Amino acid sequence: MTRIIGVFVLLFSVIFSFAQSFIGSVINEETNEPVPFATIRIVETDDGYIADAEGHFFIEGFPDRVVQMEVSSVGLETIRVLIDLSNTKQFEFRLTPSHFELKELVVSAPSGKLDEVSIVNVEHKSISSTPPSVSLAALLSSISGVEQISTGAGIGKPVIRGLSGSRIVVYSQNIRLENQQFGDEHGLGENAVGIERVEVIKGPASLLYGADAMGGVIYMVDEKYANRNESQGFIGSQFLSNAKTTSSQFGFKTNKEGLKWNAFGAYSSNIDYKLPKKRASNTRFDEMAIKTSLGYSKGAWVGNLRYSYLVNNFGIPEGEIGNDKSRKVLLPTQYVSQRNLSLENNVFFGQKDLTLIVGYSSNQREEFEESRAAAELDMLLNTVTYQVKLSIPSKSEKINMVTGIQGMKRKNTNNGERILIPDATTMDFGGYGLLTVDLNERLKLQGGLRYDVRDLKTVGYLVGSKNIPELSRKYSSTNFSMGGSYILKKLTFRTNVSTGYRSPNTAELLSNGLHEGTLRYELGSINLVEENATQIDASLTYENEHLSITINPFYNSIDNYIFLSPTGDLLEGADLYTYNQTNTKLWGGEIGLHYHPHTIHWLHIESNYSQVKAEDDSGNPLPLIPARVLTSKLSAELFSSREDRSGNVFVELISRGKQERVAFNESRSDAYELVNTGFDLERGKIHWRVGVDNLLNTAYVDHLSRLKADEIPNPGRNIYLGFNLSF
Repeated sequence: MTRIIGVFVLLFSVIFSFAQSFIGSVINEETNEPVPFATIRIVETDDGYIADAEGHFFIEGFPDRVVQMEVSSVGLETIRVLIDLSNTKQFEFRLTPSHFELKELVVSAPSGKLDEVSIVNVEHKSISSTPPSVSLAALLSSISGVEQISTGAGIGKPVIRGLSGSRIVVYSQNIRLENQQFGDEHGLGENAVGIERVEVIKGPASLLYGADAMGGVIYMVDEKYANRNESQGFIGSQFLSNAKTTSSQFGFKTNKEGLKWNAFGAYSSNIDYKLPKKRASNTRFDEMAIKTSLGYSKGAWVGNLRYSYLVNNFGIPEGEIGNDKSRKVLLPTQYVSQRNLSLENNVFFGQKDLTLIVGYSSNQREEFEESRAAAELDMLLNTVTYQVKLSIPSKSEKINMVTGIQGMKRKNTNNGERILIPDATTMDFGGYGLLTVDLNERLKLQGGLRYDVRDLKTVGYLVGSKNIPELSRKYSSTNFSMGGSYILKKLTFRTNVSTGYRSPNTAELLSNGLHEGTLRYELGSINLVEENATQIDASLTYENEHLSITINPFYNSIDNYIFLSPTGDLLEGADLYTYNQTNTKLWGGEIGLHYHPHTIHWLHIESNYSQVKAEDDSGNPLPLIPARVLTSKLSAELFSSREDRSGNVFVELISRGKQERVAFNESRSDAYELVNTGFDLERGKIHWRVGVDNLLNTAYVDHLSRLKADEIPNPGRNIYLGFNLSF
């Protein structure tokens, strides 16, 4: 590691005096007139600029290399153009009018280009365009193929195509987020403030983020910095009636000659969520988040330092209902704090990009059962990560190679009276190479290899009659991903075959205790071996100016799949669950439609359908597989001819089917339908949101709700009101 850092420091000898100057202009392709105040952003450095009233802008201080310039303006299609600053000093960007954009730009994809020409199909959700939600996990569940295992309204665990927990890798602040993912009642561990959008890669298709991402990758994209020599900020507040949620946020961004600073904060408080009649006892919680980032760019170097702090105080529901409206969290309770610190450095030399990211995160999870004086369960997880990535494009930009290494050290320490999993140290190391070839304008191929090794060492315990043995294991695997995309006029076809592996975690190997958060006794098995997955993923997309249709089937075969199964027995007064293994297969997919009638420019019709089926080799269904769901949304743009205001109104119908394919000792779930509606109005610097979730106050129990065993319904009608003031 010392040598790696030493080599990186030497690269700062890059001579900044080779920086280039560039003059650009933005023109409306249809009218041939200048586009005033268009936004221009340099993708590599995340520097933003604003054109003047005549559509002109000036950029200086960039090295002699090819950069990507993203140009956008309201009502016009966003474009991204490669500019070679070594021989191009002036360029005219021409934007075409667009009624709406069916796709957003995706910058965390391997090639950093539009997802229309990427091998990996990336789903994305803009935070600013989504109605208020009590948790980020609930917001993510609006993405087709993504669900959540919920514990009340505040705790949500993402599920991608039927897989969750350690099979999903989450990135925040450009580092891997580690927070005891093994527990169903352990939430996402992230707040939406300071996040611009969330991107989701389904399945083990991306070698850049880890071979153990067998279910997929959730990538949090931070808010951009302010444009050069500008400062801006916002304050916002929301009220959600169901749990009487009060939520407030603030943000401030400034950029002075390349020195950039962002700061965000949020706080929310909730009482027990309301059923159609009473309330689910002790589902109350509060949450506080602080995020800040400091960036600087000079010539061929870009640096970013990011820090975040999140505190959650969750009540642990015990299957009771009542009508208490207090905000004070009752016992038992779960107190969780998460700290993340990351340092990212990018150096550009020639056409090559070198990235070094080091990160530190700390997750402390405490459970209080009888008294707040001392935590019965107290787990501290400290994680150090590092990654080095080198991108080497060819001179023609037709071939691009990305290679890198990643490493991680995790240390789990127990400080409470009760031990669920032992003290453990995990060391990870992985290396990968990814090659992308543009054979022509239509055909693009991509393939890569990745090698990972993991060392796991745990401490042995003898607590009463329980003997938790000391363990030392080593796991390794080589995996690949290969695929291609083909564009034929308005059709885009993508296909990908990829493999992944995941070693059993400490909880699956050595759990031996009552977990208050799950109200069950969990027993691990030291005989578990690695999981190995092979997924085939394909997508076909048709797009024109007014219509987008996507069909995205998949098939995922997992050998030695690890699952937690009820035994039907009791131990220490709780249901006994044990970890087992079997060979499994999951298949299904998503279908999406977005229609914008040519003669009715203000109308949008959207529909998404997703379904997953999962079973073992004997045909037995797997547990916690979501039921099929069809979401249909009708929205209308308001004030489409006004420049001083914008808005929209929508109505949404969510139709969830029955789930009758259930595992042993898992209960079935009934079908249900929900109606949501809302109204957005943005005038000047004020943005208002008003709406109702579950308009008809439907009583329903989702199949992935952890309160389902107690027959406690999900939240009833929820009226929300929010505003955001920019300055």
